[in-house]
Amino acid sequence: MPIRRCLTNEILKPKRGRKAAIDTLEEFVQMKTLLSVGLKPQEAIEVVMPPNKPKNLRQTFKAKTVEYLREMGLYDFSVECYVSNGRNVVIVAYDPPITTQQPHAA
Repeated sequence: MPIRRCLTNEILKPKRGRKAAIDTLEEFVQMKTLLSVGLKPQEAIEVVMPPNKPKNLRQTFKAKTVEYLREMGLYDFSVECYVSNGRNVVIVAYDPPITTQQPHAA
């Protein structure tokens, strides 16, 4: 039947047929593998992509990395990206907050 009355939560929605290109990028997969193993405090992952990659890849890589970190609940990680000598560089660093212990009252 081509026409029917239904609730809004019953409407069929189109599904994306393929993954984003960044998800299959070798550098992104390796970075996710390293993050799943874990980093020590003050440790970082440096991803250097060749200059033949598209210009907007650096920003997309950063956005997908931040999204991945939030999904995994890793809020103490920082992500930076920049261009150095014509190469796209993305840095993922583990910077946990420094806690100081209060002296115990006697």
